[in-house]
Amino acid sequence: MFSMYRHPVFACGFALFVSGCVTPAEPSVHGYLDVANGGLQVDYFSGMTLATKLTSATDSAIDHDWGFGAPTDVPVDNFSVRWTSELTPPAPGTYTFYMNSDDGVRLWIDDELVIDDWTDHSVRETTATLDLTADSHALRVEYYDNTEDAIVQLSWSSPTLARQIIPASAFTFPDAGGADGGDPTSETIDDTAIGTGPDQITYTGAWLTSSDAAKYGGTDHYTAAADATYVVHWTGTGIQLYGAKAPHHGIAAISIDGGSETLVDFYAATRADQVAVFTQSGLASAAHALTLRVTGTHAAAATNSVISVDRIDLASGGGTTTPPPGGGGGGGGGTTTPPPTGGFLTRQGKDLMLDGEVFKFVGVNAFGLTGCRTGTPDTQAVMDAFFSSLRPHSITRTWAFQPQGLTGVDRVVATAERFDQKVIFALADGADYCGDDGHDAAFYAGGFRGAYFDWVRQVVPRYKDSPAIGIWEIMNEPGRGSTDAVMRTFFDETAALIKSLDPNHLVGTGTLAEYASGTMDYAYVHGGPNIDVGSLHEYDYTYENSRTIISGHLEPTLSAMSSINKPLYVGETGIGLTNTCVGPQERASVLVQKLDGYLSRGAIGVLYWGWASNSDDGCDPYSGASEGLGSPLMNAIKSYMIH
Repeated sequence: MFSMYRHPVFACGFALFVSGCVTPAEPSVHGYLDVANGGLQVDYFSGMTLATKLTSATDSAIDHDWGFGAPTDVPVDNFSVRWTSELTPPAPGTYTFYMNSDDGVRLWIDDELVIDDWTDHSVRETTATLDLTADSHALRVEYYDNTEDAIVQLSWSSPTLARQIIPASAFTFPDAGGADGGDPTSETIDDTAIGTGPDQITYTGAWLTSSDAAKYGGTDHYTAAADATYVVHWTGTGIQLYGAKAPHHGIAAISIDGGSETLVDFYAATRADQVAVFTQSGLASAAHALTLRVTGTHAAAATNSVISVDRIDLASGGGTTTPPPGGGGGGGGGTTTPPPTGGFLTRQGKDLMLDGEVFKFVGVNAFGLTGCRTGTPDTQAVMDAFFSSLRPHSITRTWAFQPQGLTGVDRVVATAERFDQKVIFALADGADYCGDDGHDAAFYAGGFRGAYFDWVRQVVPRYKDSPAIGIWEIMNEPGRGSTDAVMRTFFDETAALIKSLDPNHLVGTGTLAEYASGTMDYAYVHGGPNIDVGSLHEYDYTYENSRTIISGHLEPTLSAMSSINKPLYVGETGIGLTNTCVGPQERASVLVQKLDGYLSRGAIGVLYWGWASNSDDGCDPYSGASEGLGSPLMNAIKSYMIH
């Protein structure tokens, strides 16, 4: 048990027991820190359910022993507090978080509830151990005091960091201004704010209420009735919905301003309240309406289709001139993704955009980076050498498969960030490669909502704020044993889940070609509103020693994607011959011809297969060479001029 230093409770004399006088270690007033120094936003509430807000301030750390008192301007006993900030660790790695409290406390990291000790108790410690990337991570702490001692402290440690109270330098306030330099403000409305006016919720259908201290304001609304809805009207630039996830919860469809629906899964293996289930930012500063519709469907692992609403955070100010999402229908291909800041790829129709400019790319597949090739991820030295050798903003494609875990993915993302690179991650493998198996007809027919969705929920939000992510690919070469109709459902539900977890990045399908099972109607299967881009894989130079430069599958796939106003990239192209090794110079020459041909015909990018730390001689007829860093082909990629 943590041995805690206790502030002298009599430092303020008798006033401590009658006015909430603060002990010497506490600031004397609610003030605002210099944002440059780092810190947390803090909101104070009367009552133990964070329902009646009293005041807001900033804090340098969560390190408080109020004794028998309370913060300034907060009543002694029966109060609650919420801290929010962005947490950046000093280095990627495994961190243990320690919450020391009297009474209840909860800790969320990246909207995942990792410590839940929401009960009356004397001072005690609860811990959670997490793997963190070097990125910033959304942090939220909630605390309540019932009577007598009021104590809450948050510390951390890692194998290279001695245990300490998390300092102000590790925290960053949310962005203080939007694209227009305005002042963003936020308002929280409870599920009980019922009405038809602004900042109110209009329910239709058979909604019920339940009460529990774990819920915001002590209550939430819930229903399993198909097509029950709620609508909230507000004026601002963003919205975030909170509800419960649980084993018996299902799938909701959410739209803004009558646009395309996004499917959001409320299922979780264990119940968690006040989970951020949907976020939309970057809207025009204007009047908006969000509609949530209960679909009456659920994941295969769920036992019912319940949907809940607990609280809604509304953002105003700091807006952009981006129009709100619009356009419905089956394709939605003309929709443009809101342009996030920080060097993220976005889409405008058939173009990818980076920092306001049309973006095309050439690069390589490096599937061994995360551990698929040898069973362990490439070392940091290998990754440093690889990414540092590439031009800035190059694209590398690799795997983020569940059997290899997150260690290699963390390392790739952190290294790519340092060298200003971008990565396409395939989240699973359609051919069950690298131990990532089970992707059969039953998987596409609904089994994907189980372990695969659990993996997506673990991976995607972890890197949602990283500019190193280029595109999330739903799967490498999906479709075995599937039909187009089944594949469309798989693509649409998975893309909606990814966008609900990470609204900042693009979603691709990882498709092979129009002849593959489940993707024969390319336009149809890629037509969902959350699919941004499609792909083509070809090894036609090898096929029957044809020495084909431009695959015959480019025209049908590119035409199909153009018909829905979405881009296509060649995600794999290999250069080899069945009976003869292709020498290094010939491979480089052939690849340049392919790059010229594909890009001039309208593909947005081409990725060679492949690169590996232990390169070979290029005699594999189907995958071409595994090129080393100094090979003629790698030099051709690095020097290729994109027009």
